[in-house]
Amino acid sequence: MEIFYQILNGMSLLIVLFLIIGFIVYLAKNYRNKTILKSVCIKAIWLILLIGIPIYFVNSYYGKRLGQDYRLEHYTTTTYSSNDSLNLEWHFVNVMWFNSFIESERRHVNRPFSSFINEPESQKIISEYEGYIASSDSTLQDIGHLFLSMHFVNMQVSANSVQYHLNAINDTSLKYYNYVQGVNDYNQRDWDFLSSAEAHLKTSIEKEECTRRSFEKLAHVYWYFHKHDQLNDLIDDPQTSPLIPEWMKRARYFKENNWLDYWSVRLNAELSEWHILTASSALILLALWIYFLRKLDIYEPEKKRYLILIFFVSIVSMQLLYPIHDLMWYVFEYHRPSVPVSDLWYCVISIGMVEELVKIIPVLLVLKFTNAINEPFDYILYASISALGFAFIENVGYFSETIQNVPGRGIYCCIIHMAFSATIGYGLMLAKYRGYNKYLMFTLFFLIASFLHGFYDFWIMDWWASEYSWMSSVIFILCIHLWFLYINNTLNCTVFYDRKIRLKTDNLKYVLLMVSIGILMTGYIATSIVYSTEFANEFLKHKAYYLSFFILYLMISSGSMKIVRGYLSPVSIPILGLLIRNNKLKDLSGHHLELSKNKKFGIIDDLIKDKNLLNQQIELQERIIVDDKVNGYVFKLSQELDNDEFESTILIGIPHWDISSFNDRKRILTNLFLIDKTEVLDQPFIKEEHLTYLGKVFSRKLT
Repeated sequence: MEIFYQILNGMSLLIVLFLIIGFIVYLAKNYRNKTILKSVCIKAIWLILLIGIPIYFVNSYYGKRLGQDYRLEHYTTTTYSSNDSLNLEWHFVNVMWFNSFIESERRHVNRPFSSFINEPESQKIISEYEGYIASSDSTLQDIGHLFLSMHFVNMQVSANSVQYHLNAINDTSLKYYNYVQGVNDYNQRDWDFLSSAEAHLKTSIEKEECTRRSFEKLAHVYWYFHKHDQLNDLIDDPQTSPLIPEWMKRARYFKENNWLDYWSVRLNAELSEWHILTASSALILLALWIYFLRKLDIYEPEKKRYLILIFFVSIVSMQLLYPIHDLMWYVFEYHRPSVPVSDLWYCVISIGMVEELVKIIPVLLVLKFTNAINEPFDYILYASISALGFAFIENVGYFSETIQNVPGRGIYCCIIHMAFSATIGYGLMLAKYRGYNKYLMFTLFFLIASFLHGFYDFWIMDWWASEYSWMSSVIFILCIHLWFLYINNTLNCTVFYDRKIRLKTDNLKYVLLMVSIGILMTGYIATSIVYSTEFANEFLKHKAYYLSFFILYLMISSGSMKIVRGYLSPVSIPILGLLIRNNKLKDLSGHHLELSKNKKFGIIDDLIKDKNLLNQQIELQERIIVDDKVNGYVFKLSQELDNDEFESTILIGIPHWDISSFNDRKRILTNLFLIDKTEVLDQPFIKEEHLTYLGKVFSRKLT
């Protein structure tokens, strides 16, 4: 994995070097053009300000004032300046901090408990309390046994090992003793220990040892041993209900079809994750990506009210995740397996299919009830914004766990969600504008998006596959390529095509760079607020280095886009597709050809009287795609043709052989077509049946 990222970062350095050289050459060629120099200077100033202001802000004021020890923040409001060996509160925080790491890992990765014991932090805790046990002081020995047993019970080490340390404690009145004993009894999952687990946890609650966790574990006891009445009493009690895990309450109301309380629990859990810092960070990421998407919508910009509508609909639609998952868990009993191959399909079905379904629902609703989606690019735009609405809510939750998630979520996850949803949107676009069966296309592209989503998550969410987590980065690169391919193809096929409008790829690259830096700086400022200035500075350097390749790849992908009217580019290998230019797709607009008729190939007599008029020089006015043939061009004639029914100054020329190109120096056998009006050229997809075949001539590129 490290080798993979070292290769990526090495490639980043090479790309940066080439970009710098290219930029210097560009300035050297245009140093006399004051307009270009002014534009470059303005952009450079904005970049400097975007980077410089947050760094100055953090280092001079905010970070230093609000930095704190994040380990203590989760467990206590009391601050300890040093390790007090007799302070049980300090020991509790010391052990439970590592437990938070266990819970986080198991929440996102199905990592076995047994794997945690060899973690450096775990070994440090074990060594520390073994030292206490070796002490001659009986109080320190009890503390050592108690908190070593707490550490072991958190990792679900064998119950006998935990019980050995608990039995060695002389003073069983020590705070947290009952909590650890109760959890160890519960971990044995044996009816013989049910009463003991319940009694010890209730005693822990009475002594106010760690009330929230004791209630949580007591609820787990009742859940596992099907003590529904006792569990319901805890849920129904207004004082204890907030201490019960949200999923347990949700499961109860789901089984009872009590949807009012079900959604009340779900929304309360959602709102509990909201904080001004987490919400504002997620909102900034959302605004940055919507700004970029708006820059792509060049032909018929969407009304803001529709974009706002689909954003809010996607937030509502996202809540459907929970009843769908509850249906899978409690009705179909489809739980996450412990076998890697089965876990892959779990990721595809339970994560990929479910999430892609709730993300595409807002797009389907907009299609059904409005006329907002009226050009090919709109399918990508609305699918992407729906995905951003989903990611917005998801991001708030992830940021509440740790604010360090901002850069990764902002670049990785926002793009990956947009790419997956855009895949389905692209299938719907093909059904609409290419005449394919809409149900078949939706199903096919939905399955593709779901599989890509599940396959991406599998490598970062499956413990057995984590060694190959770099595979997710490979899929991310593929998805960047696919996303820009969808964007480029749908812009190529717009029904609002205007020859005067150009896709400014240099500006797009700059906007993407600004968006990426904005995401990094948002994470930098937020990290400084939660942690400290020094930590934030190291965090910024690490994330900038880690994400550099992907940011550069984004810029290269956006810069490689080119509007080719009516062209649907096939899927190709991403990196090679960006570095190797296809000669057939080189834009020859503005070049000149010499046409010459040949006796071997006839011209239809009824369409032109003087065939010698075809022996003339023409200009390649613009590329045109006819029946997916990529080498066609609009020929601007130097001499008008003698006909009244068709355009007399324009012909359509297409090489007779698909492998031929007007860029070749040799003579090219060329099919000529007439058009009755120039409006034919404004259709998103042009077919030969829209044109009138004239005949064949030879053409040769002029130097």
